[in-house]
Amino acid sequence: MHGGYGPLGSYNYPPGYAGYGGVAPPPWPADGHYDGAGAQKEKKSRSKSKKAGKSSRSRSRSKGKRGRAAALVPDKEAYVRLLAEVAGWNEAKKKNLVTNAFAMLSEESQAEIRSLTAPAQNPRKQTRRLVKLPPADPSSDLLCTVNSIDKAARVPEGSYVFAFRREWGFLALYKKVKSSSPAGERVSSSSRLPDWGQLLDQAPALYVLLLEVIDLAFDSNTVKINASGTTFRLQFATKDFETASTVLRASHKACRPFSPRLCVAEFYVDGVEFYPHLADGILAAESEILMAAWWLSPYIFLKRGEAELDQNFRLDNLLQRKAFAGVKISILLYQEVERATALTSHHTKSYLESLHPNIHVVRHRDRLQFTHHQKFTVVDWKVLFVGGLDPCYGRYDVHDHPLFDDSVALFPGLDYRNPMLLADEASTQTKYPFQTALNRLVQNRLPWHDVHIRLEGKVAYDAGLNFAQRWQHHPKNTGRKAEARSVLPDVSVLYQAQKTEEAANVRATLCRSIAEWSGSPVLEKYIHQAYVQLIEKSTDFIYIENQYFISSLCGTEVSNRVAQALVDRITLAHSLKQTFRVLMLIQPHGEGDPTKDQFIWSVLYYQNQTLQKMCAALLKNLGSQEAVDQHFMVGYAQQHGVSSEGKPTCAPIYIHSKFLMADDLRFVVGSANINDRSFNGDRDSELAVLVEQMPAEMAEGKVNGKMRTIGSRVRQLRKQLWIEHFGLAEDVVEDPASDWAWQAVHKVMADNTRAYQAVFPAAPANRITTLDEAQRAALKPTSNEHLLKEIKGHAVLYPVYYLSAVLPTMIALATGANMLV
Repeated sequence: MHGGYGPLGSYNYPPGYAGYGGVAPPPWPADGHYDGAGAQKEKKSRSKSKKAGKSSRSRSRSKGKRGRAAALVPDKEAYVRLLAEVAGWNEAKKKNLVTNAFAMLSEESQAEIRSLTAPAQNPRKQTRRLVKLPPADPSSDLLCTVNSIDKAARVPEGSYVFAFRREWGFLALYKKVKSSSPAGERVSSSSRLPDWGQLLDQAPALYVLLLEVIDLAFDSNTVKINASGTTFRLQFATKDFETASTVLRASHKACRPFSPRLCVAEFYVDGVEFYPHLADGILAAESEILMAAWWLSPYIFLKRGEAELDQNFRLDNLLQRKAFAGVKISILLYQEVERATALTSHHTKSYLESLHPNIHVVRHRDRLQFTHHQKFTVVDWKVLFVGGLDPCYGRYDVHDHPLFDDSVALFPGLDYRNPMLLADEASTQTKYPFQTALNRLVQNRLPWHDVHIRLEGKVAYDAGLNFAQRWQHHPKNTGRKAEARSVLPDVSVLYQAQKTEEAANVRATLCRSIAEWSGSPVLEKYIHQAYVQLIEKSTDFIYIENQYFISSLCGTEVSNRVAQALVDRITLAHSLKQTFRVLMLIQPHGEGDPTKDQFIWSVLYYQNQTLQKMCAALLKNLGSQEAVDQHFMVGYAQQHGVSSEGKPTCAPIYIHSKFLMADDLRFVVGSANINDRSFNGDRDSELAVLVEQMPAEMAEGKVNGKMRTIGSRVRQLRKQLWIEHFGLAEDVVEDPASDWAWQAVHKVMADNTRAYQAVFPAAPANRITTLDEAQRAALKPTSNEHLLKEIKGHAVLYPVYYLSAVLPTMIALATGANMLV
């Protein structure tokens, strides 16, 4: 890296000392402009003084360590300014002058310059070096390596600059571009910089580095940025993007992106609870709304159920109303592969942006096979809604999950949806959003179950930083023109959260699955880590609801460890003769026909393989099926109804939750499924929160018949879910690990399974192992309808051998099936 001559080698300045990598520092001396001719005169003067003899040099030394430097080069900052000033000189002249100037510095300064400009063996070490800046005013709102105080620094176009503003709360990487100048003023590459606020607003950041900036220290012109307990000493500017990216990545790795936050939490089960609160949150916005979704349908109603729908609570009307009130609205959408999925993101973007200039939408897709799957809304950087629900068609549902509805009050237009019967069509969504594509009289809708959460506190600020990072990344990543405005947080919300923290009932930590393609300079897979740690640290039980369950035990290249962690925890409890329960409700297959859809084949195959091998491992470790049944149970949800023609019908309740709870104390909820797509970080982008009840909210409650510390609010959420799924009384499900509750839950699931299979021959079952058997079962009429009256709740046992005889062959025919897990 360092060749040529002198302590700094070549004067194509390497990214190093004081951050002046390729950037011209302020002129020297501080009160004037350093003149090249003057430099030559000073060089001759120094030469004459050198000839004066030994006595003169001795007198100079007697002045102390800084004697020589004080004569002509007062300090190392002046030495650096000298380097910039002579950058265009003849190499021979430059070599002599710079070498002499370096020799005149104190030994201490020489050693420091050598250490700061030495080639770094490790980029991480390089980022943690001390950075010396020009004199800075602590009251300044912007810090960077160029001197932003006197606005006299000259930064060549194309330089990459790290910058920080107090109101941001994050570091950003910018590329210096030619900025516009006032009318009539000539602008050249060497002209003075405009106001930094103007410059950075004109050039959106290439990357946003998520750091909670705790403190800025100014000491002897040194700036230290303390972030999450780590002191960062960064290179701030360079002409080389790879170097800038390396510094950014190394800095990002040096701290944990998000810290636990004290929050006030509300939990929502199903769309009937979440959507109205989302409407209230949007209406309460005063300055900014940030929304990220896999699918967003602008015409859905967030409040419904009355005889006549209120148009004021349609999503597009709500957003337009707030935009007219001056609220800035920014929306991130996954840009779908149109031949594969009808999400109509292009129409959504153009339509919403046409409503008001304050509404901006960014679509992004970098990889055909992976998606942006985060589902969250941030209001004023203070309130966060996050979970498994997108604001789109088919997600709204009530707790009893009816199959039929002919009133259109609950499920208007395309909200009456069943992709297992009729695939979504883009033209229908854009042209006829208020018309139902299905025949409501004879065709059932697909019921939908999900979990969402509202958090008020600093975790909303963290989610906003995640949004800002993606917002800045996506246009640059796709090569499109940068968006018209930046998303910049108001860091003051961090200091206004005291009242919220005093009333906090949970501690929440934001977790992400994200990579460079999806918005982060480094790979993150903290959601997978949170799942595994909750399982390993649990003491009595684990409860899981998830759309998928595909883990490393399935015997393929799948790598996530959730299934293995469950096996290990159950095995440990059995060896210690402890009671430990794992109950899971998962979706048997995706939105489609399992006898025809290749996507369904892959999910069904890998999921069943995971469960079969998990059960086999437990049987081997525990020694008997009876022992396995005392520790592990898995099911899914089913619903039945009668059409207007009197025909009995059954269909799965689509369990779309992404939820894991441990010991009635803590849980994870968000957008991540249990598969590598969601957990590996470099595939789908995901967002979740790890939630733990605050000590002040703890209570004593029975767990496995013994009094334990539990989270009262967390337990209430679990009880609500179990009452809905199993139809049991509240006192029965109070103690989740007790023999009484375990046996009651198993009996409900077993009885419901027998009833459904007796009435509906085609219902998924272990006895149906081939496509021929499935087709023959579909032709059989329903019978024994009286058994439906005995069904409690919705849960049934999961058929782990459904279509097992043909799935391996079907998978061999499916193209790219492994990319779907």
